[in-house]
Amino acid sequence: MEADYDTFHDMLRQTGDPAVGECREQDWRHVKGTEWLAAHPLFVLSLHDILQSAIDPGPTFHPHNGAFDVSEKTSTNQTDAFTALPYELRMELLSYLDSRDIANLRLVSRSFHQLPISLFHSLILRELPWLWEAWPADRSMPYSPWASMTSVEVKAVLEQRRRAYEDIADYVHVIGEQLPELKPQLGEVEAQALENIEYWPDLLASRQSPFILPQGQTNWFMLYTLLSRHMRRGELKGLRNRRRIWKQCEEILRLIDGYRDVGVEFPVRDVDALLARREEEVQAARVAYAEQRRKDEERAEEERRRAEAERQRVEQESENTHVGPVVSNWWEERARRKASEAAAAAITEAAKQ
Repeated sequence: MEADYDTFHDMLRQTGDPAVGECREQDWRHVKGTEWLAAHPLFVLSLHDILQSAIDPGPTFHPHNGAFDVSEKTSTNQTDAFTALPYELRMELLSYLDSRDIANLRLVSRSFHQLPISLFHSLILRELPWLWEAWPADRSMPYSPWASMTSVEVKAVLEQRRRAYEDIADYVHVIGEQLPELKPQLGEVEAQALENIEYWPDLLASRQSPFILPQGQTNWFMLYTLLSRHMRRGELKGLRNRRRIWKQCEEILRLIDGYRDVGVEFPVRDVDALLARREEEVQAARVAYAEQRRKDEERAEEERRRAEAERQRVEQESENTHVGPVVSNWWEERARRKASEAAAAAITEAAKQ
């Protein structure tokens, strides 16, 4: 049993967001209300302000504080069995419930009338796993440099790489012309030189890291409430797009696990082998590129020599068929002109006498 392109393509079509299927045709078709599909999923407009507003650096704040204002006096239900449970066990029960179930539980049991702010951090991690700004700092990773670059910057980097490739290829070509005995080794040398192009370290140095919320100074209940409110209003379009991409990636991983369970072997099982094979393919492609470039240059040089030889042949034929009569006619015309000038001078001299 093998996994093929059609399997994954059909899966993405069936499990993806309906808005994607609505807009995806031969060319991308814009449908009003689906603008969020084009919103940047990393740098989300207004998200940073919301995250900052949830930070409480005050000395009295603590994640274990109560999330709700329960200053009013409430009666105790004698039939509430949850009151007999220790606080730690009640918190353990809540870890298995989603936000809707917790809200319903608060309506029927006064034991859960007040909840700690830290509980909503757990809810965010479970229900909004794509909000990596809420992850612990040790799980944070810098963004890919390509993700934080504009199209102009990407084109500039690619142009820099293209010029570097051409400079290296030209240098190798010159060496090959001057030292033909080294041509068999020049392909590998060129591939190694292309591998060491020094544009990538600068690109890596420009990577940006996500904003990470301080774990002990964030009002997670406020953050959860603000995010829910803004997303219900259709705001935070980039965050909505991030959620879509995250769910799609989860579905791909789920499908891969399903295929593995029935015996399908995926290359990604052995990441080191996959990377090594990919490196070999890249090196082979570079060597092939250098060899093809050398052949193209030799072909172009041969065509130039043939064109030069043809031009010289045509010029020689032109001289043989046209230059001789032209020179002869020029001398005849010059002789006639000299004779006319001499005759005119004689006539003038005779008239004077």
